[in-house]
Order: sequence, then C-alpha cells, then structure tokens
Amino acid sequence: MRADIAQHAIIKRLVLSLSFNLALLGYLATFQPDAWWWRSGDYLNRPDLMVRIAQYFQFIGLAYFLVKLTWFAHARAQLNKAGQNPVPRLALQILAIVIYATLLVAGLSFVFDVPLETFWAASGLLTLVVGLALRGLVSDLFSGIGLSLDQSIQPGDWLEFNRRGSSEKTVACFLYYRWRLSCLVDTDGIATLIPNGEFAQLAVVNLTRPTEVTWHKALVELDSDVDHERVTSILQNAASKAVSDRVINASPSPLVRLSGLENGAVTFMISFTLAPGKSPTTPIHQILQNSLKFLKMAGISVTRVAHHSNEVSSVEQVLLAPIEERAAEARADKMAVLPFFFFLSREELVTMSKTTKICKIAQGTPIIKVGEPGDSMFLVTEGSFQVFIEEINGEQKVVATIWPGEFFGEMSLFTGAPRSATIISASHSVVLEISKPTVARLFDYNPSFAKIIADTIDGRVAANAANMNEANGAPIEAEQRPSILSALKAFFKLTFS
Repeated sequence: MRADIAQHAIIKRLVLSLSFNLALLGYLATFQPDAWWWRSGDYLNRPDLMVRIAQYFQFIGLAYFLVKLTWFAHARAQLNKAGQNPVPRLALQILAIVIYATLLVAGLSFVFDVPLETFWAASGLLTLVVGLALRGLVSDLFSGIGLSLDQSIQPGDWLEFNRRGSSEKTVACFLYYRWRLSCLVDTDGIATLIPNGEFAQLAVVNLTRPTEVTWHKALVELDSDVDHERVTSILQNAASKAVSDRVINASPSPLVRLSGLENGAVTFMISFTLAPGKSPTTPIHQILQNSLKFLKMAGISVTRVAHHSNEVSSVEQVLLAPIEERAAEARADKMAVLPFFFFLSREELVTMSKTTKICKIAQGTPIIKVGEPGDSMFLVTEGSFQVFIEEINGEQKVVATIWPGEFFGEMSLFTGAPRSATIISASHSVVLEISKPTVARLFDYNPSFAKIIADTIDGRVAANAANMNEANGAPIEAEQRPSILSALKAFFKLTFS
C-alpha cells in the first residue's frame, strides 16, 4: 500500500516535469522559432537573455524528469521483485546528483557557450579546497557510499557493536544510511545516529543473520559436589518451563552445560534464544526464578559452601545425624510449600513427613489414571507431568503441565474421590507421595485441622472455577457448592461437630 502511494507521487512529479518542458518548448516555438530547444546557431550571438534562460531551464526540467523516472523504475522493480535486497537509497541519490550535474554542465556549454575545460578546471580546484576543509564530511560521504553498496547489512537487521571509547555493547536495529549518518534504533526505541566514517570502522555482529534469533545466557553457581547430570536435568526443566510460558523461544531449544569450575564452585550456563532486539532481562529473571524453585524442591542449595571455612561444627553435626532423620527433614522442607499444611509447625511437619515417601517415575509412565480410586496426593520435586483429559471423540488432550513445586491428587487424598484426569510423566521425574495414613495421623493428633484443610480446598476449588469461567468468557459468579468438610469427615471417619 505504501509502495503504491509512493509510485503515484512519483508519477505526478513525472507529469509535472514533462508538462514544464513542453510549456518551455511551446514558448520557444511560438516566440523564438529559430531558437527552440538548445539548437546552436546565429541566435547565440543575440543578447536575448530570456531565450537563454528558457533554454537552460529545459536542461533543469529534463534532469528533474530523468531523476523521477529513475525513482519510478526503482519502485516498479521493487514491487515485481518482492523480498529481494533493495537498491540502497544513497545509491539512487548519488545517481540523481550525477544526472543533475551532467545536464547542468551540458546546459552551460550548449546555451551559454561555456568551455567544458574551463568549467572542470574551476570545479576541480573548488573540490580540492572544499575537500580539505571538510575532510570529515567527505570521509562520511564516501564511507556511506561504500556501506550502501555492501549487502551485508540490510534495513531491519539487528546489530551488536561497541561504540568508540565505550566498553558496553550496543544492540540496535539498522534503519538506513544517509549522506553523513547511519541511522539505527535501540531496544528502547531511541534513535542512534553514527557518522558513516565511524560506523564503517566498527566491528559489527549481525544478530539477524543467518538466523533471526539472538542467543543469551543465564548462569547458576553451585557447589562442585552436586550431581552434575542431575542438576543439568533440573536446569533443563527450568528452561522448558520458560518455553512453556512463552518467555523464550522453543526453537532452537535451550541448552544447559557446564561452563566453569573455580574455587570449589561449578557454574552451569543456560543458553536460550529470543527474537532480535527483545530484552533478555525478563527471560533471565524467569529462568533463574524457575531454577531456584526447582533446585530447592530437589533439595539442592544454590548457596555456595566455602570449603576452607574454619566453622565446620554445624556441618559435622548434620553429617553425623541419622540418615532417616535427615531424609525426613528434607521431605518436611518440600511439604512446607503445600497450602494445606501452612498451619503446622516445623516439628509437626517433620513428624508428618516420616510417613511420606519419595517416588521416581520414568518418562512416559502414567502416575494416575482417570476414574481410578485413590487416597494419596503427589508433590512434584523434579521433572514434569502432563495432564490429559478424554474428549467426546475418545482422544486424549493435554490440558496442563505440572512443574516442580506444584501438586495434584489432593481431592483423592482428602475425600477418596476417584481420579479426575490421567497424569503422565513428561520426563524422568521425582515426586513426594503423601498418603491417607499420613493425614490420618495428623487428624488423630488434632481433628480440628480438618476444618482448616477443608476451607483451604474450598478456596482453591472456587478460584479454579472462577478462572475457568473467565477463560471461557462466562460471567464470574459465586457457585453454590457443598463444602468438602462433610466428604473429608466421612472419608477419615471423623466425628467432631
């Protein structure tokens, strides 16, 4: 659409310049029939200044017509060859100057009988004086010509470079070259103008080619004693969560690898891609946030341990503690993220965790199936799971992904309700299983806990229903649902009122 508008504007100028030339020809043919156009002859000796001016303006009009004809041909070629590299605007502007200069000099020679040798000698001397006075401007001009002819950088390409005298990298989108300046715009939408002479000397990385993505990285530093393969899998899962949230590109896939080992600490690098020009600040924050959460759920601390510290008594006490007690402490840390047990003290969580268990689930294994009975819930500590529901045509559809720190199966645990969906491990995963006997011990200790848990589940059910209505475009209304407390009391055979 914009190209069509530009063509119409050029056509108007073509018609205008052609009409101007025809008007001059009509004037000369009518009032000076022996001096029409620029034909030489005896009339040159006549001191008729108006005739000569009219003849000279014909050269100017012809130059204007040829320039607009060139731009029109270029616009037509671009429409017929969409997607091909365009001729640089600066090259067309240089051609326009050549056309104007040639016809203006020709007009001086033919109309005013000025010898070309005299003109070129005077113009050469003037060019030398101007060139010495404006060395920087001339350098920018010829650098711009060279950059325009080079097809390595095209409008719309994202570039990375260091400005002269600055150690910080600049990332900007290239727009076009002008006579003296290269025009770019940075990620904040602020225009950047660089002299062509300076820009031609910069070491530039074209982020748009050969692929239209840019690579970025997030670093995580851990103690060197960690299981490297396990940590790599956890961090890869954190990056997959960022892909699922559409924070980073799914293709090329994010990569996790060891990038350094120093002073008893190992550094893992998570490499990912974004569209050129997109700021990596938010994606890096999201990936690191996922990494911290997933590592915590797996029981891996991101705080580096100083191996040469003199204060080792607390470490020795932990190492000397019974293995089962340390395992219960670790499971209690994981259970602390569940909203159903927020009211429990640390000691109560540890006591409760002793009857829970850690389960490893192979990739592709169903951990629960729709319609099956159940009396336990699962907290994901490593890996991920996909939630499937069965559609009317009998096919299974993925409706959600469950990540570390999230849980499922709570309705079966507290009410004995059959499973409402099929959940399959999307990768080699680890879960913490909390079964009915574990919760039963809690209610034996204090039956009133049942009401707190029931209220928590009621709140979650209401919030989920509201989110579903909002997603489906339905009005959000408070639904009348029977409290889960009665089902919970019946399942655990509680008798309090």
